[in-house]
Amino acid sequence: MAARRSSVIMQPTTLCNLNCSYCYLPFRRHVRRMPLAVAQAVAASIVPWTERAAVEVCWHGGEPLTAGPAHLGRLMDCFAGLDVVHGVQTNATLVDEAWAEFFLERGVRVGVSIDGPPEDNQQRVDWAGRSAFDRIVRGIRLLVTREMTVSVIAVVSDPTPERARKLYTFVADLGAAWLGVNIEEREGSNNRRTAPPESQVADFWAALIAAWQANPTVKLREADRALSYARNFLNGERNCESAHRLTPLDPLPTIAWNGEVTLISPELAGFRSDRYGDFSCGNVLRTPLDRHPNRHAGGMGPRVPAWHRRVSRNLPLFRVLRRRSSLEPLLRARPDGRHRNRLLSQQQNRSHRRNNAPYLALGGG
Repeated sequence: MAARRSSVIMQPTTLCNLNCSYCYLPFRRHVRRMPLAVAQAVAASIVPWTERAAVEVCWHGGEPLTAGPAHLGRLMDCFAGLDVVHGVQTNATLVDEAWAEFFLERGVRVGVSIDGPPEDNQQRVDWAGRSAFDRIVRGIRLLVTREMTVSVIAVVSDPTPERARKLYTFVADLGAAWLGVNIEEREGSNNRRTAPPESQVADFWAALIAAWQANPTVKLREADRALSYARNFLNGERNCESAHRLTPLDPLPTIAWNGEVTLISPELAGFRSDRYGDFSCGNVLRTPLDRHPNRHAGGMGPRVPAWHRRVSRNLPLFRVLRRRSSLEPLLRARPDGRHRNRLLSQQQNRSHRRNNAPYLALGGG
């Protein structure tokens, strides 16, 4: 399966001004800023990618805004002249008029991490234990007032139908354009809980999709992914493994502050496993990005495609979609049937159209 290289995730700093109880990052109290040499090496690596299509450069964290506009701007300037689209995944607590102007001047797409209304956002606190909710909402509303498109990523620890309905309504009322949901997992530094039962997660997704169907003002990341999966299914790929082979794998390289590279998930950055060793594939200061997906680093490199397929199969939303009867609610997602008509019209077209919507990072931010 050929890799589809369309995005990179950059860690301009490890520092975060919040101390979310489920955070997986181990160095978020330390100020470790990315040197310009790392960004320059990444920019040189992606030149061939940008000759085929625009590449998304997502500045993740830590909290990327703690790097400051001057340093973050210098890092972005390393990509000058390349066909790239910059995005940040932020907690928005530091967003002010100056940052809004920074985003507008540079055409930066903004994703904000917030988990819902105050009662569902209690795990997002600062280092003094104070709620971050009001500061996050203030930042989002400032961006929306400036007519910027805001995407939201929510971490959900208690996936229930009621939680799904409240979350969707909250995000729609904020004026956000996109919503992505990450169900809390035990990962990285977060060892506090195990995954909820699959049936409970499936009920959550069903309620979230129903809320989206009833009021499709917010684009739902998971629905888009499911519809893409359904398109492959309708193209004749009835077998789940075949559908995965049809869709090229984007290795989604994450470049840590010091140039270390991990694949597929930002959550793997900086960690070691007793079974796989160091999840790093190498360092971009020594090895161009194109060579990293093929490197056997820490026993992980060759297994990444199989690992990705295994994870995708186990997501309740996708497990439900393996049954043809479960596709119908998604294909009727819009009252005018446009999703269904678009899918059916593409039965003979297996080309993947690039999505120009705001970038949503995989991690929780």
